[in-house]
Amino acid sequence: MDKEIQLDLTNLNSALQSLAELIDVPVLELEIFIYKNLNDEEDLVDKILQRYDVNLNSISIKKLFFKALHVTTSNDECYEIKKYGLLNLQEAIKQDTYISRYLKAKGIKIDFDNELIIYKDIAYKKEESTDKKLKLCFTKIFSEFHYPINGFLYGDNPLNYAGGIKKRPEIIHNLADTFDCSIEKDWIKNTSCYIVVFKASVYDFDYVTLNLEENYEEFCEEINMKIKFELISYVIKLICDLLLNNHSQDKYAYMKKNFKVLPKNIIKIIGINDFLRRI
Repeated sequence: MDKEIQLDLTNLNSALQSLAELIDVPVLELEIFIYKNLNDEEDLVDKILQRYDVNLNSISIKKLFFKALHVTTSNDECYEIKKYGLLNLQEAIKQDTYISRYLKAKGIKIDFDNELIIYKDIAYKKEESTDKKLKLCFTKIFSEFHYPINGFLYGDNPLNYAGGIKKRPEIIHNLADTFDCSIEKDWIKNTSCYIVVFKASVYDFDYVTLNLEENYEEFCEEINMKIKFELISYVIKLICDLLLNNHSQDKYAYMKKNFKVLPKNIIKIIGINDFLRRI
């Protein structure tokens, strides 16, 4: 497999098309086979691999990309994102971005070297924090499970995510809840919601996305085979859910901590109203 394959799991048809292209099987034939074997989901992956004589060695992980959706808010129609790309929270705060300037205007500074949150010249230390709301702010900013870019590989409606991300970043809510409610209110008043559609290499996703046991810095053939098998299993499980129930639980895209979406890898940016009309 020499050409790039973009795995689009945002709906049933695109997921089927992506899987069919990945294992080189006609999409209608694949859909019929999966549908006939829905009651044997546990063995379905092996059945498909055997039925179509799929050679995992012929699949190049370097050529595999996922399509993902990221919900964000912007005051400039995503001009900064189009120009500089999509950054994780830490990088967005460190660089000259809207959120960085906004926090400074609200009297908030983040000292990453010493893990401090400074609000109106009062420094709060991570290790000395006992207030639950303040501790949550530290978690969102400094935890490797929270500050990287996250998104959706599949979601019935990502705008309904419980974190309220269609209104503002979660950290803006946490800081407002801790210090001053205007931090959140002014952000909401001055921004609009957008959905950033981007592509990323399979290697750019954190291990929890595909239910792997750990992140791998080096990829030997054994690890690559495991990733390919888990990836195919992941797609088939989603397809089965959609065929049986016409919906599935959200499938989250957890990116590695140092990952950024380069402008060239942004497929499109959709305004909230346009997005709602497509659902």
